[in-house]
Amino acid sequence: MKMNIMFVAENFVVDNITKPSLYDWGKDYGIPFIIPLLVWLLTWFYGAGRAEKQKELEKLRDNLNFLVSVSLASLNTLIFLGNKIKEVLEKEASAKHVICNNLPSLDAYSFDDICYGFLFDNVFDVVDETKYAPCIEHNKDFVVDIVRVKSLLNAAEQYITHRNNTIASIANCENLEIKLQRCNAFLLEDYVNFDKYLIDVYRITILLKQIIDSVEKLNISIRELNLLSQPYTQEHLDFIKNAEKEYNEYLNKQKKENKND
Repeated sequence: MKMNIMFVAENFVVDNITKPSLYDWGKDYGIPFIIPLLVWLLTWFYGAGRAEKQKELEKLRDNLNFLVSVSLASLNTLIFLGNKIKEVLEKEASAKHVICNNLPSLDAYSFDDICYGFLFDNVFDVVDETKYAPCIEHNKDFVVDIVRVKSLLNAAEQYITHRNNTIASIANCENLEIKLQRCNAFLLEDYVNFDKYLIDVYRITILLKQIIDSVEKLNISIRELNLLSQPYTQEHLDFIKNAEKEYNEYLNKQKKENKND
C-alpha cells in the first residue's frame, strides 16, 4: 500500500514537471508562428504605405514637369506678344502725332498697316491649380501664384480677342468717313491701352519666372522628386531681364506720382 502511494505521488510530480505550461506552449509553438506573421503584417503595412507615397510623388513629379513646360511655353507667347505690342506702339505713336495735329496723311486705307490684330495662345489655361495643393506645405504662395497667372492671362486673352473683333469691325465699315473717324478714335485709345497692356505682359512674365524658380526649389526640398531639367533659353532670360527692369521702373513711377498727389 505504501508503495502504491509513493508510485502515485511520483507520477503526479513527474506529470506536473513534464506537462508543458501555457508559457512553454507559447514559447515553443506561438512565437515561431507569431513572429513571421508580425513581420509579414508590418512589411505589408509599411510597404503599402511607401507604395502609396511613391505613387503620390510620381503624380506630383508629372504635374510639376507639366507646369514648368507650360510656363515656358507661356513665356514664348509673351515674348511674341511683347514684341508685337512694341511694334504696334511705334506705329501708333506716329499715327497719334498725325491725328492730334490734324495732318491729312492718315486715312482709313492705312489703318490695317498701322494697327492689326494677332493671335494669343493661352496654353496656361489648361493648368489645374488643385493638383498642386501638396506644394503649399513647402511654399504657401505657390498655388496663389498659379491662380494669379491664370487670371491675368485669361484677362489678357479676352482683351486681345475684344481688340481683334474691334479691328475687324472697323475694317468692314463701308462708310469711309465713319471708318476714318473710328480709325482715329481707336488708334488714340489703343495707344494708351496697349502701353498699359505691355506692363501687364511684364508682370505676368515675372510671375511665371517666380513659379518656375519655385519649382526648382521644390526639387531640392522634396526628397526623390527628381524633376526633368527644363532650362530657360537665352531669349527667355533676355526678355525676363527686360521685363523686370521695365516693371520696376513702372512701379517707381507710380510711387512718385502717388506721392505728388
